[in-house]
Amino acid sequence: MLYISGGQTLLVTPETSFLANKYVKMHQPSYMHGRVVVDSFGHSDLFIGEKSPEKVFPHIQKHIELAEEEKLFQDSKRKQVHERGIGMGGDLGVGFYL
Repeated sequence: MLYISGGQTLLVTPETSFLANKYVKMHQPSYMHGRVVVDSFGHSDLFIGEKSPEKVFPHIQKHIELAEEEKLFQDSKRKQVHERGIGMGGDLGVGFYL
């Protein structure tokens, strides 16, 4: 989950995004969390601003790439656990779930 807020916004302030990020981290610690404050941007500027492609979108792209890498890692770990369980004579009907 990536929180992005502008440094000049009244709707979602940097403090609001900080608190929201902190709250979600407490309740979903296994998620990948990130937070970015883009100075001199207002709320709507983040997605439709003239400089959004250079100042905002790279943060989103990087977060997506990291999330995809994390998913590949998690899928690999699940496969290892599953294979280990079957190798130990585990019943396919019982299985291991993560």
